[in-house]
Amino acid sequence: MANQPTVAIEKWLTDGWKLYKQNRFTFFFASLLAAPLCIPPLFIFFSGPLYAGLCGMAIQSMRGGDPRIRDIFKGFGRYWAAFFLWLIFPVSLILLCAPPIGILFVPLLWATSMLALPLLIDQGQVGGSAFRTAIKTVLTWKNWWRFWLYGLALTFISLMGILGFFIGLWITLPFAACAQAIAYRDIFKPEEAFRADIAQPWGK
Repeated sequence: MANQPTVAIEKWLTDGWKLYKQNRFTFFFASLLAAPLCIPPLFIFFSGPLYAGLCGMAIQSMRGGDPRIRDIFKGFGRYWAAFFLWLIFPVSLILLCAPPIGILFVPLLWATSMLALPLLIDQGQVGGSAFRTAIKTVLTWKNWWRFWLYGLALTFISLMGILGFFIGLWITLPFAACAQAIAYRDIFKPEEAFRADIAQPWGK
């Protein structure tokens, strides 16, 4: 991959937080609306598409659009791909129980999934293709270890939401979606080209 952009962790998180604040009430109430579908054992089946919806909302917001609360359910249009990409997260939590292997691979898995979901949503790639593109990006980058740090930061943000009696997830998950939208823009779609797109990340 020639002309590889910098893995700017601080910028992605900072700009992601700014993006979240632009529509924080929409993101919050969308997450609140989806919460009943994320209680055990339903979360196994619905968390992936719902989080894909958050990613779509974040991309739309970054393009200057106005996401709506009900847009969180648009991820069900790519249900199976989003479902399998989301399985990376519970698998990663299991791997965390097996250090040092877990601490080595989990952040890279999270970073890969976080890049794959926008490819799935915005570019219409199938789940396998999106994952291969994302993992190739993460593992062939000269500074892959910064992706590890980025994945570790996202892991920490999500765990903070869980520790907050899961209520914190209504903030941390939309924030993570916004941060990954920024990363997706910087890696796959330069900002000047990105803004030329239609403000709707769900295809034609």
